[in-house]
Amino acid sequence: MMYNINMVKLSKKTLFIVVPTVLAVLVIGFLVVSIILGRRTDLVYTGNVYSHNTKSSTQGLFFDDNGVLYETGGNYGESAIYKNVNLSSGTAEKTKMVAESLFLEGATQYKGKIYILTYKESKVLVYNKDLNFEKEMYYPRDGWGLTTNGKSLIASDGSANLYFLDENLKTEKIINVTDERGSPVVYLNELEFINGLIFANVWRTDKIVAIDPNSGNVVKTFDLADLYPVKERGVENVMNGIAFNKKTNKVYITGKNWPKMFEFELK
Repeated sequence: MMYNINMVKLSKKTLFIVVPTVLAVLVIGFLVVSIILGRRTDLVYTGNVYSHNTKSSTQGLFFDDNGVLYETGGNYGESAIYKNVNLSSGTAEKTKMVAESLFLEGATQYKGKIYILTYKESKVLVYNKDLNFEKEMYYPRDGWGLTTNGKSLIASDGSANLYFLDENLKTEKIINVTDERGSPVVYLNELEFINGLIFANVWRTDKIVAIDPNSGNVVKTFDLADLYPVKERGVENVMNGIAFNKKTNKVYITGKNWPKMFEFELK
């Protein structure tokens, strides 16, 4: 009988401790889920169309922390970096050409510097925000797209892999990107980190996929084939270029040698 009484007493004490703990965990879990669900990651076209430099075969497109738009254009003998691109005119405040032997690819601002991939040259170029060259770094794979989550650089190489890199380009982790059927999503190209997800152009398609950076799962797919149809722009002038302006919550999308840049809101 004493055993049962002690068990009852113990159960009451245990409940006194456990119940608040469980409630606290549930509340925290609810808040976490609310934050995740509250992220604005749906692209909604505003109808606003801006100008874009038709001489730029867009490879990288991003806003810096101050809302200044940068772009990198590719092709040998034509590669350039553009700073402070004006949406109304499509012109840049500053343009810097690079050596004809270089094919510039994706670019992003990371830790106050501009990091730029090259296509086949096994190099990453680092500039300051005024486009003054600082250094060149060895890179062991093809360069396609580049973005950052603030902690790491995130790069694509045309495969289904995304590479998380530190400031010295040391690989921290690799994720394999798969669709809802579990199939690899290859030809991942230009990248942009938006509200916790990695947005990626899929080369030679008009699709943008939103990727969970932890699992590699595609959580959303946006088919933008009607935005600027192939019959108007030509097969080679593919969609490539996603830039997120954190200050305005707007996303801008363009393509290689397109005359237009399209504005989206995040909902």
